[in-house]
Amino acid sequence: MASIRDALSKKCKCGKDCMKALDINTVGFCRYMFWSKNYQGRVQWMFDKFLESRRTKKSQRYMVEGGILVCFNALVMIHKIPVNFAYDLKRKFANGQCAPGTRRKVKHGAAYMGAVEFLEGYATTHGDRMPDSRLVKLEYKTRKSHLYNRYKKEYSLAMKPVIKLGPFYRMWKSQFPHLRIKKTSGFTKCTRCRILERRLEVTRRPDKREEIIRLIEKHNHLQMMERKLYYRKRQMARMFPSQFGSVCDLLYQRFGGREC
Repeated sequence: MASIRDALSKKCKCGKDCMKALDINTVGFCRYMFWSKNYQGRVQWMFDKFLESRRTKKSQRYMVEGGILVCFNALVMIHKIPVNFAYDLKRKFANGQCAPGTRRKVKHGAAYMGAVEFLEGYATTHGDRMPDSRLVKLEYKTRKSHLYNRYKKEYSLAMKPVIKLGPFYRMWKSQFPHLRIKKTSGFTKCTRCRILERRLEVTRRPDKREEIIRLIEKHNHLQMMERKLYYRKRQMARMFPSQFGSVCDLLYQRFGGREC
């Protein structure tokens, strides 16, 4: 009610004092009819008002509830329409638009698309696809900041443009909502993993941390290659059971007699 009284006490810019013809109940009903619509409905309502408006000697007049004609400034105050929103639609109407259109698709630059390419490639080579959903999960304790630093280093060395950390996070959220990081480890950690993770937790020097992160990435890459080898050999054992009795037979052949 206070905002309605405040609107009624103001004078419009046309000089005819349009607000005097209204009362609290009329303004309240006008605001309810406008704000009870969704976004597209409010846009269409504005375009309808532009189409129904009448031109007088001094200004354009718009009809509100009760058949009352007011100026554009009063129309905005009565319905409490954001000024930028109202004048933006007025400009679009003057340019020939008379219905709400689809929002323009944002065109991304080379740096943004490069970040998308990097994250897509990383997810393909390091992610585990869940059989019961579209989710792709990265290794346990993967950090987004580390991935960004890796992306930035690779693309900077290749003399390619890079995006900043904030846009990288937003790109991840918008383009890869299905890409998650595992909250728990599904495998028993080896001694090497524990040693490197402990060293990373206690080290504070940036150069030492980068060195440990490189060792962790190298170790994880080796583990991923061994896992891929295992899955490939398992598939061969299933396809040719007469030739290979088990996965261990294949791994025995691969590693030259070592235990599988």
